Amino acid sequence: MYGYSGKILHIDLDTRKTRVETKPEEWYKTYIGGVSMASRLCWENIEPGCDPLSPGNPICIAGGIFAGTPVPVGGKYGMASKSPLTGCIGDSLSGSWFAVTLKRSGWDGIVIHNASEEWVSVFVDDDRVEFRDASHLVGLGTTETEDAIREEFGDDQVRSACIGPAGEKLVRIANVSNDGRKAGRTGQGAVWGSKKLKALSVRGTHGIEVADPETLAKLSFDILQAAQGPHTQKYRVLGTSSNVLNMNKLGLLPTRNYQQGVFEDAELVSGE
Repeated sequence: MYGYSGKILHIDLDTRKTRVETKPEEWYKTYIGGVSMASRLCWENIEPGCDPLSPGNPICIAGGIFAGTPVPVGGKYGMASKSPLTGCIGDSLSGSWFAVTLKRSGWDGIVIHNASEEWVSVFVDDDRVEFRDASHLVGLGTTETEDAIREEFGDDQVRSACIGPAGEKLVRIANVSNDGRKAGRTGQGAVWGSKKLKALSVRGTHGIEVADPETLAKLSFDILQAAQGPHTQKYRVLGTSSNVLNMNKLGLLPTRNYQQGVFEDAELVSGE
């Protein structure tokens, strides 16, 4: 099976035990990766009716399908759990080197169960999982936390996702940070804080096998060239906020927690 390892890593913060789950190829064809895969893993592992900040709410993380390949901006990962902000399954997306290293560690996804009694950071080093005391990291912001972990390992190949004081204090809009990027939606940082999980660090040495490397490299180059052309100028200036009015006209602008597709005051929040 190209592009995947076929393995999901389950980590229990209470018992400090791990297990490996394998998934069939058809499962991957359905859920692909990133937010879709993370949301499915949440659905499969969540305790029905649980409070979002209880041990029964798992943290589910999945690498994007193109993470670790030459595809431009493919270094993404999705995260899902029951949102303390909405009470529904919530997802968030982030990217950069953490996503790539996650895939290179040999895991398509990681599911974190239950809660630790003390503040902990988890280190996934290919097939090895280490639980590390994180009491000295409590109170640090996300940048300081990432820097401290990198200094502890003395290895720039170790990449971390972590929370800051907001997540520690269970602020319901707290995010998760990695490489200076943010998984900023649905209060995922508060879920980490409820489990006393300060950080998840990964190091990976595995390659990502693709079916046709030569064709993928050519297509990736073509995409990169197109992305630097005039059609993407507005995105380079305004970012994704340049899509607000177009999405609103199409009735596809997520509004009121996806209950509606049109926002009457879209012009007030658009970057255009």
